[in-house]
Amino acid sequence: MEPLNRCSSLLVSLLDRLEDAALLIDTQGYFIYGNPSACKFLDCSGTDLLAMTVQALPLVNFAQIWSTRSSPELCFTDRHATAIDSELMLEITLIQEQNSDLSFNCLLIRPVETAVERTVRPQEESVLPSVPQLEEVFRFIEENYARSISLRDVATAIGYCPSYLTDLVRRCTGQTVNHWIIKRRIALACHLLRDTDQSVNQIAIATGYQNEGHFFRQFRQHCGTTPSIWRKSQHSGSTP
Repeated sequence: MEPLNRCSSLLVSLLDRLEDAALLIDTQGYFIYGNPSACKFLDCSGTDLLAMTVQALPLVNFAQIWSTRSSPELCFTDRHATAIDSELMLEITLIQEQNSDLSFNCLLIRPVETAVERTVRPQEESVLPSVPQLEEVFRFIEENYARSISLRDVATAIGYCPSYLTDLVRRCTGQTVNHWIIKRRIALACHLLRDTDQSVNQIAIATGYQNEGHFFRQFRQHCGTTPSIWRKSQHSGSTP
């Protein structure tokens, strides 16, 4: 998407690096820029985006909050009705900025919950081990695995350095932190493949993957087959 001259190249470069949807909006409510994630979120091209207003956002309460806000900076959650009759909870951050003689709003949209329940079935045991020494580690993974998190994110949240946490988790479980993040994601993916009609791409996003290809490779490594074949085997009652 070609940015308008009013947007600095530095600002555009920074926004384009974000995995979350990032939009710039003028005082009339028109989009003046959106990063690739924003275009994907709105399912439109960059050119189409420039002709749209905030009313086009697929959110439940945003338009009302936009029109009544009194603070130049705002953070709240909103709901996005998905195509499968469920809702995706999103964190909306709105910041008003002044760039030379231009006043505009910067809008960041990030998922804070998956569109479906994150837990496995009640009769299924959690895939994360119960290790008292690692309780905080696995609690953080359980609460955040559907986002793009890494070993460093877990270590920072717990207050350990990454190398120490790696050694600790390996000594206690025989596996790495990243292994448990992936294992938890794959457990949810299997649940969604078996019990919902979501597409493989929708499931990839819901389980924390940025693209379907990455999800496909890790699913195959852990389950020995593709997501589509695994789903068919579950519905037919056979083993892949």
